[in-house]
Amino acid sequence: YILAHNLQNGHCFLPREKLLPLEAAAAMTDRCFEIAMRENPEVLLVTHGGPFEDPEAMRYCFAHARCHGYIGASGIERIPVEKRLTEVYAAYGALKTGNMQP
Repeated sequence: YILAHNLQNGHCFLPREKLLPLEAAAAMTDRCFEIAMRENPEVLLVTHGGPFEDPEAMRYCFAHARCHGYIGASGIERIPVEKRLTEVYAAYGALKTGNMQP
Protein backbone atom coordinates (compact mmCIF):
# COMPACT_ATOMS: atom_id res chain seq x y z
CA TYR A 1 0.00 0.00 0.00
CA ILE A 2 0.94 3.68 -0.33
CA LEU A 3 0.13 6.16 2.44
CA ALA A 4 -0.12 9.86 1.59
CA HIS A 5 0.65 11.55 4.90
CA ASN A 6 -0.53 15.15 5.09
CA LEU A 7 1.50 16.24 8.12
CA GLN A 8 0.02 17.08 11.53
CA ASN A 9 -3.63 17.80 12.08
CA GLY A 10 -4.90 21.00 13.66
CA HIS A 11 -5.04 19.57 17.16
CA CYS A 12 -1.31 18.92 17.43
CA PHE A 13 1.72 21.15 17.28
CA LEU A 14 1.00 23.22 14.18
CA PRO A 15 -1.44 26.14 14.25
CA ARG A 16 -4.38 25.62 11.91
CA GLU A 17 -3.25 28.40 9.57
CA LYS A 18 -0.04 26.43 8.86
CA LEU A 19 -1.88 23.30 7.77
CA LEU A 20 -2.58 22.39 4.18
CA PRO A 21 -6.12 23.47 3.31
CA LEU A 22 -8.49 20.57 2.65
CA GLU A 23 -8.53 21.20 -1.11
CA ALA A 24 -4.72 21.30 -1.33
CA ALA A 25 -4.35 18.15 0.77
CA ALA A 26 -6.80 16.25 -1.43
CA ALA A 27 -4.98 17.44 -4.56
CA MET A 28 -1.58 16.44 -3.13
CA THR A 29 -2.99 13.06 -2.10
CA ASP A 30 -4.37 12.49 -5.58
CA ARG A 31 -1.05 13.46 -7.19
CA CYS A 32 0.86 11.01 -4.96
CA PHE A 33 -1.57 8.27 -5.87
CA GLU A 34 -1.37 9.11 -9.57
CA ILE A 35 2.40 8.54 -9.45
CA ALA A 36 2.04 5.33 -7.41
CA MET A 37 -0.56 3.91 -9.81
CA ARG A 38 1.78 4.46 -12.76
CA GLU A 39 4.23 2.08 -11.09
CA ASN A 40 1.65 -0.40 -9.82
CA PRO A 41 -2.02 -0.12 -10.84
CA GLU A 42 -2.92 -2.66 -8.12
CA VAL A 43 -1.57 -0.54 -5.24
CA LEU A 44 -3.79 0.15 -2.23
CA LEU A 45 -4.06 3.92 -1.70
CA VAL A 46 -4.69 5.32 1.80
CA THR A 47 -4.27 8.73 3.40
CA HIS A 48 -3.79 10.20 6.85
CA GLY A 49 -3.17 13.44 8.72
CA GLY A 50 -3.48 17.12 7.94
CA PRO A 51 -7.06 18.28 7.49
CA PHE A 52 -8.31 14.67 7.17
CA GLU A 53 -9.44 14.47 10.78
CA ASP A 54 -13.17 13.83 10.56
CA PRO A 55 -15.73 12.05 8.38
CA GLU A 56 -16.68 15.23 6.50
CA ALA A 57 -13.07 15.88 5.47
CA MET A 58 -12.66 12.28 4.35
CA ARG A 59 -15.89 12.51 2.38
CA TYR A 60 -14.27 15.41 0.51
CA CYS A 61 -11.05 13.45 -0.01
CA PHE A 62 -12.90 10.39 -1.35
CA ALA A 63 -14.77 12.66 -3.80
CA HIS A 64 -11.63 14.47 -5.02
CA ALA A 65 -8.77 11.96 -4.81
CA ARG A 66 -8.23 8.37 -5.89
CA CYS A 67 -8.24 6.95 -2.39
CA HIS A 68 -9.22 3.53 -1.07
CA GLY A 69 -9.19 4.35 2.61
CA TYR A 70 -8.13 6.30 5.64
CA ILE A 71 -5.79 5.47 8.50
CA GLY A 72 -7.55 7.25 11.33
CA ALA A 73 -5.21 7.54 14.32
CA SER A 74 -5.98 10.90 16.02
CA GLY A 75 -9.03 11.49 13.85
CA ILE A 76 -10.87 8.50 15.26
CA GLU A 77 -9.62 8.41 18.84
CA ARG A 78 -8.01 11.55 20.28
CA ILE A 79 -9.72 14.40 18.40
CA PRO A 80 -13.34 13.28 19.04
CA VAL A 81 -12.55 12.89 22.74
CA GLU A 82 -10.91 16.33 22.88
CA LYS A 83 -13.91 17.93 21.17
CA ARG A 84 -16.37 16.31 23.58
CA LEU A 85 -14.27 17.16 26.64
CA THR A 86 -14.13 20.79 25.52
CA GLU A 87 -17.94 20.83 25.33
CA VAL A 88 -18.27 19.27 28.79
CA TYR A 89 -15.72 21.67 30.33
CA ALA A 90 -17.53 24.66 28.80
CA ALA A 91 -20.86 23.41 30.20
CA TYR A 92 -19.39 23.12 33.70
CA GLY A 93 -17.76 26.53 33.33
CA ALA A 94 -21.13 28.08 32.44
CA LEU A 95 -22.80 26.82 35.63
CA LYS A 96 -23.82 29.45 38.19
CA THR A 97 -23.62 28.66 41.84
CA GLY A 98 -26.76 28.80 43.94
CA ASN A 99 -27.66 31.53 46.40
CA MET A 100 -25.54 30.66 49.42
CA GLN A 101 -26.60 33.34 51.89
CA PRO A 102 -26.08 32.50 55.58
